[in-house]
Amino acid sequence: MRRGTPFDIADSGWFVDYPDPSQFVKALVDGSAISARDNSDTAYFDNASYDRQIDAASKLRGAARYRAFMRLDVRIMRHAAPYAPYASPIDLFLVSQRVSCVVRHPYFVRDYGGFCLRR
Repeated sequence: MRRGTPFDIADSGWFVDYPDPSQFVKALVDGSAISARDNSDTAYFDNASYDRQIDAASKLRGAARYRAFMRLDVRIMRHAAPYAPYASPIDLFLVSQRVSCVVRHPYFVRDYGGFCLRR
């Protein structure tokens, strides 16, 4: 997508590389990294106050980091709303009765490396 393209609405999706809140908040609304094309911030949302809050949250660790990003996400969506999320996909996973050792990964849904077959 190129900046300045004449459209009023777009339908797009986002999937993160690893489970960290910065992969959503920073990637989608940090205006400090906007370029002329190929941005993850497809809304071209640029707000210096939110950018500073994103930078501050990015420097935190552990539960404090998650809480800071959670509060920031709520604040941005409540007061600025650069995006209008409308769907959250559901992933059904069916295996035969012979498949065992199925471990659900908390983010990537399943860990294929642990699967085994019952004899």
